[in-house]
Parts: sequence; C-alpha cells; structure tokens
Amino acid sequence: MFSANELPHFGLIYVIVDYGKGSKILHKAKECGMPAGTIFLGRGTVNNSILRFLSLYDERKEIILMGADYYLAEKVLQALDQKFEFKKPHHGIAFFVP
Repeated sequence: MFSANELPHFGLIYVIVDYGKGSKILHKAKECGMPAGTIFLGRGTVNNSILRFLSLYDERKEIILMGADYYLAEKVLQALDQKFEFKKPHHGIAFFVP
C-alpha cells in the first residue's frame, strides 16, 4: 500500500454504511483502540425503476469519520472488514485517506 518512506503520519478513515449501523461501526472501532469518531447522516439513491415509480428511491446512509495514524487505521480497517464484511455487495465501504 505505502512504502516505508511514504507512510502517512495521520489520516482519516471513512466508512459509509446503511442507516443504523454507524454506532455499531464506531463501537467496534473503539474496541480496537480508536479514541473517537463522528457520524454524519447521508443519502444515497437506488437504481430501480419500480422503486423510482413508487418514490422509494432514497436511501439513508451514515458516514463515519475517524482520525488515526496509519498503523491504528490498518488495525481498525481489518477488524471492521472482518466483522462487517465490506467485500460483499451492499455491506458498505471503508477506506483510509492520508
């Protein structure tokens, strides 16, 4: 991911999940040593003609931001991915930005 000379000292972990899962994400991150985080509300859309016809195309999302150094971020992201299985469709997304 990064070479030894390019390791960022600090960055942000972003996690985007369905509404109601943000507190579970934050709780798991705190178990891994994350001191704090912030949850924002967001909105997504569904690409389905039937739902669009019924005006049910808005999805509520939660966006979790957590500041961490590279080593803590790697530990937290691995633990979150193991528990919440982000690799599966419709389970959310998590990433680190230096």
